[in-house]
Amino acid sequence: MPNRSSTKTTLSRPSPPAPSPPRRQRAFRSPRAAELLAAHFRQRIIRGELKEGDRLPKQQDLMEEFGISRSTFREAFLLLESEGLLSVLQGTQGAVIHRPNLDAAARQVNFIMQSRNVTVDDVYLSLALIEPVAIHRLAERATREDVAALRKLIKDMYDSLDDDKRYEALAAQFHTVMVERAGLASLVVIMELLGKLLGAYVEAGRQELPRPDYRDSKIKVMRMKDKLVDLIEKRDADGAQAQWKKYFTVTREFLLRWKPAKLLQDVYKPF
Repeated sequence: MPNRSSTKTTLSRPSPPAPSPPRRQRAFRSPRAAELLAAHFRQRIIRGELKEGDRLPKQQDLMEEFGISRSTFREAFLLLESEGLLSVLQGTQGAVIHRPNLDAAARQVNFIMQSRNVTVDDVYLSLALIEPVAIHRLAERATREDVAALRKLIKDMYDSLDDDKRYEALAAQFHTVMVERAGLASLVVIMELLGKLLGAYVEAGRQELPRPDYRDSKIKVMRMKDKLVDLIEKRDADGAQAQWKKYFTVTREFLLRWKPAKLLQDVYKPF
């Protein structure tokens, strides 16, 4: 008799599936205590809870309040100081709050433009392309109050023709007010930023131009502004835009005659 055991089929067990490779876990970086502390004060400054000139408690008091080390405290405040949001006083006297301003941003933009060999003329041409479009929008929607504000600035500029610094401050304000009243708050920031980059160049050109020539140039520019406001008052948007393009063409010629275009790094001055 055949051995039954010999006819028995041996079934092999399937081999277990190969283990799947471990899933890669995303590496999330936990913010350091110094960054969290800096973010806390930054948001309070931005929201207006801490105002310009406010003084924070002394260093030791803040360390105890937040349960942080001296090194963490110093690192957080160095971050805020580099952003121009506070000034650390000597010793343990605390720190003074500053509201955000364009100076720190202008420094960084200036450094970036210098690294890319941007010329002052390039910055001016950028303004010449952007601002006339804003003037078109202003003329389309101008109110009596808008016109009155611009005429007041023009009067103040005429009164300050012999005071170069005041005149130039009012001239910069004229540009800002026009863009503000066009309802373009974000563009105001850009215009002021670019204007800061041109400040040193304009000042250097003014110093090299004979006094009578500079005064004559200012009067010519003022007449162009007078005409611009007339066009804005009439709500002639196309005419106002064309007039402001002409303004930039004329003033660029003045600047290039006073001082040939240079790289930003050749005229840069710390703010």
